[in-house]
Amino acid sequence: MHDLQIAATKNSSQTDFDFHVGSWTIHNRALKTRLKGFDDWFEFESTCETSKILNGFGNVNQYRFEKNAMPFDEGLVLRLFNPQTRLWTINWADSKSVVLDVPVTGAFEDKVGTFFSNDTVEDKPIIVRAVYDATEPDVVVWSQAFSPDYGKTFETNWIMTARRQS
Repeated sequence: MHDLQIAATKNSSQTDFDFHVGSWTIHNRALKTRLKGFDDWFEFESTCETSKILNGFGNVNQYRFEKNAMPFDEGLVLRLFNPQTRLWTINWADSKSVVLDVPVTGAFEDKVGTFFSNDTVEDKPIIVRAVYDATEPDVVVWSQAFSPDYGKTFETNWIMTARRQS
């Protein structure tokens, strides 16, 4: 695996994800086949509820996906802020595997959070990059990308555009 150097930004804080608290409707775009050079996407809807936990040092998202959109119907994100490193760790689990994925770790700079991890796809090492763009009020764009070449190139494979419910 590639040794990832992840550092906090000067403004990293436990309030970085406060924008995400509440209810959201989400339009998803996901690549059908990852890391094979294909550009065939499918689109579907989901909803999300986010609440703070652990005195604001974490939060939980519960996702509900449109029926038959994914091989699961619910997902859960657990985000935790480490006050010593000032980095966020983000974990994912869904109702199919019911196991936490390898977490991504990172921080925010100017309302854009970037997070990385080492993982594998089909037993091959990859770098995962997740980006939260919260620069527009009441709209959050999350994207996930994989790199099979130690970060030289990334293939975006999932984009979620979330809009706050009124």
